[in-house]
Amino acid sequence: MVNTDFSDTARGSFRVLFIYLFIALMFMLSLANIPLLGAGIVRPAFLLIAIYFWTITRPSLLPLPVVFVIGLLYDVASASVLGLHTFAFMVVVILVRSQRRYLLGQTWPVLWVGFAIAALILNVIQALVFLAGSGHMPSLWLIFANVLVSALSYPLAAPLMIGLNRFLTVAKHDYT
Repeated sequence: MVNTDFSDTARGSFRVLFIYLFIALMFMLSLANIPLLGAGIVRPAFLLIAIYFWTITRPSLLPLPVVFVIGLLYDVASASVLGLHTFAFMVVVILVRSQRRYLLGQTWPVLWVGFAIAALILNVIQALVFLAGSGHMPSLWLIFANVLVSALSYPLAAPLMIGLNRFLTVAKHDYT
């Protein structure tokens, strides 16, 4: 039997809206440049944190076309090469989805290492595009600093996303 209760649908949509608002917040945070002594300007991959986490826990919320649009919007907003983050996010999503069953059963530190690998993939793709466009490799220290700051940002955002995931999965209680 199909559930036709509009209030359940509205509640579910309202919960999912919070997830997308959180992704939008992470999008905005990802645009911030952070000066780091000795490394120059780093840009933590907050948006990648959200994409990585929700690809593991709720892949239906981030189908590939949505990830594509998010990547394109980020490329435009960050004034980077059009398609760079789109491609990088799509690669990460495809890799994470291929390992999703394994990652779902893992402890939090393993997920953290997985995110650090995703951040490394993102930064290597960015470095290769920079190399192709300019003819010289960006500073390895800058790449390392970006990966490190992004990886250290994951423990700050993960509890918020875990809470949102719990909020999203609240069971329906019938008290009548």
